[in-house]
Amino acid sequence: MNGTQKADWVVVGGGYTGMAATRQLATLKPGERIILLEANRVGEGASARNSGFLVDAALNEGTGTASDIEVFRQKYKLALAAIAEVKSLVDGYGIDCDWDPCGKLYGARDPRYLDRLEKFTRLPGELGVANEVLTGTRLRDHIGTGFYTTAVWTKTSVMLQQPNSRAAFPTICRRRSRLTRTRLSSHGNPAMAGRLNRNRMSWSGVRYRP
Repeated sequence: MNGTQKADWVVVGGGYTGMAATRQLATLKPGERIILLEANRVGEGASARNSGFLVDAALNEGTGTASDIEVFRQKYKLALAAIAEVKSLVDGYGIDCDWDPCGKLYGARDPRYLDRLEKFTRLPGELGVANEVLTGTRLRDHIGTGFYTTAVWTKTSVMLQQPNSRAAFPTICRRRSRLTRTRLSSHGNPAMAGRLNRNRMSWSGVRYRP
């Protein structure tokens, strides 16, 4: 892609936020042209979001004030909603990403942290978070090592092969909109932006990467 281009929407940055924004635009504005600009490969970069973990609940100190519990409850509801949204995309578009609802383990060995883990176990029970405390042989058989003495297993976290999900991204968007992906080619120098305005876009050194 070279020269002056026209588009209904331009998304600058093809990380996971840029990908999500592009997909949402393609859903809300079917048929309109979207240009996604990215200096490297779409969906790459050092972000925890590309590691393949969909986490349900974060470790909490077990604080018991009403406000703390309500904050944790809302975060958990948001996490479950996000996991459900990803699952709907995986199923709806037939994405082969090795979806594995294996849950997540919070383990401890040092006695100093066992107390913290014990406090954490109280909260999931109060909020109805699916969880189980594993110890001894049960824990060792589950993880393949006897290093940890105790673990809390929250059961609604998911693992998936994120590269497979990323590879399906262009197909998902193109089903609903006209998507053009571009790469900024700067020949070893910092990528320099051109001009973006409501009626016209010009960009220096833009090349298409299929």
